[in-house]
Amino acid sequence: MYPPAGAGGVATLRVEVPVQQKGALYHRHPEHSLPPSATVVVDDGDVAVLTSSGRALGQLGPGTHALSPASAPFLASVVDPASGAVDAEVHFLRTTPVSALPVGGPVGKLTDSNGNELAIAYQAKLSFVVRDPAKAALAFAHVRGDPVERVKQLVGRGLLASVVRLEKRGEVMISSLARAGRAVAEDAKTSELGLGDLGIDVLGLDGLELTRQAPGAEPAAAARPLPGPAPAGAAPPPAAAYAPPGPAGAPHAGGPHAGYAAAPGVAPPGPPAPPPGPSWPGFGPQQPAAAPAAPRPAAWPGFGPAGAAAAGAVGAAAAAPAAAGAAELRFTLPGILYSDHQARVDVRANLHGVFVGAPVPESHTRWLIDTLGQAMAAIARDYSGPVLDVDQFRPQLAEALTQAVAPVLAQGGLQGHVVVVQVELPANDPGVQHLVALRQHGRY
Repeated sequence: MYPPAGAGGVATLRVEVPVQQKGALYHRHPEHSLPPSATVVVDDGDVAVLTSSGRALGQLGPGTHALSPASAPFLASVVDPASGAVDAEVHFLRTTPVSALPVGGPVGKLTDSNGNELAIAYQAKLSFVVRDPAKAALAFAHVRGDPVERVKQLVGRGLLASVVRLEKRGEVMISSLARAGRAVAEDAKTSELGLGDLGIDVLGLDGLELTRQAPGAEPAAAARPLPGPAPAGAAPPPAAAYAPPGPAGAPHAGGPHAGYAAAPGVAPPGPPAPPPGPSWPGFGPQQPAAAPAAPRPAAWPGFGPAGAAAAGAVGAAAAAPAAAGAAELRFTLPGILYSDHQARVDVRANLHGVFVGAPVPESHTRWLIDTLGQAMAAIARDYSGPVLDVDQFRPQLAEALTQAVAPVLAQGGLQGHVVVVQVELPANDPGVQHLVALRQHGRY
């Protein structure tokens, strides 16, 4: 459907990247039959690739372009002679380098020289750039979900291939991967990690850390099986499985989410909690509000469809004190990545919160905080509003985080809800400093 007619009764259409997706790696315009008066607006640092029937027609650089053969001759073959409509898809791609993108997770299993099967995992920071926008557009058009996640998947596969290749040449040993990070990173960069098929050049893979685990060892947090309810009188798990919590704010040892902090302990089990209240189905008792809830902003920018739906259910329960028999586990999730699409900068925020609900066994503390951290990282990726304003959405974040982790926690025999106390933006973060300067000058 074309928009309402403009001057002279001619339909007008601006084909551009939506505000909430500015700075994204890839965006495809939903319409493929465009009116003859349409214009394509390409931001600085982006390129628009026009395709039809699975082939690239041509590209448009930054600026405003009339969508007609007169200004883009490569469109002549896809213009309807009768209506003048252009039968083409418009793909926008970011052509400026993407720097220090956090990547990591399990990559697969290998067998060492002793015949032991080892699970391999990694973490690193990837820098890359779209070298061939036409190839990238055709590849991303068939990707379901976020193309950045596809990039991350290929990085893991490429690293596994590099390890196998270097092991066959005798340059690394699977049994000592911790010392092979630099060699594997260099080989991976040379092989492009399979990203060449996406039209992407790898610029760097910094801080690569490879880890391995023997059969039967507990996997990393990202793939850790969920513990069930702790049986009465059960012995505590081995120290290698769950590091004991330290003082509030102290980092935990090990795991891809190392650094999440917990309170010194949890309250001892109390009497059974009363049935769940209507506002928190499945998350433990609803608590009476200690004070009126802060008014919800008129708009909740970002967090995706699930988050937008959750915004309507935000109430005072998240700010309420714990009921008798409930416990509070205070935690900090450091380094949560937020991307400010308007200013095109990334910021690392620290989220401070409290898990209120059934007492958490000490053996489950780190697992619970890892689970919260993974869910919060996913929620933060969907945020599309101004990053400097994210702290005002604490109730919405608490609701979205509670809903996201509830099914997972239930498998571990836990119930409760999350209270977000603060989303801290470190003053020494370069991204925060840049955003503050922009706001002071009225440009943000």
